[in-house]
Amino acid sequence: MSEPEHAASSAEDTPESPDTTEAETDSPQLSDDEKLANLSKLTGKDPIKKPPKLSFRASAAIAPTSSAVDLFEGYEAVTYIFDDDENTLWIVPLNEYDEDDSSKKSISNDPQDGFNARALYERLDLNYEKARRFTCEWVDEHEAVKVDMDQTPEKHG
Repeated sequence: MSEPEHAASSAEDTPESPDTTEAETDSPQLSDDEKLANLSKLTGKDPIKKPPKLSFRASAAIAPTSSAVDLFEGYEAVTYIFDDDENTLWIVPLNEYDEDDSSKKSISNDPQDGFNARALYERLDLNYEKARRFTCEWVDEHEAVKVDMDQTPEKHG
């Protein structure tokens, strides 16, 4: 075999070295969720975000703010349980709405529309001329939203 033939055949047999730009574009990118999970695992901290809040409106409705909407997504109704001893309101998201059960309040397609709370306002003697925002928290153990009614709410609106 002459030298030119050998050079041609070895060029065909040898794979080309990857171009660095191709290697970079072909490398798997982490999703945003994976990036956050990796960093949270490394630091032991979660991303900073607004605490979930509920707006107690003058119209006797309770509406989640944008930071709390996800607590109620996928549910059809809520019911309220008030713990007098702890002065704590529990809002329990429910999978099914029953219009014959007056303790269940329906959730519209947009939870920010709010849930009827007239009976709750009357029981707790709440009378807001302007909306008040209370910080709330999801409690996994009870699968419910907890609101400490002793906190000083933000005035809003």
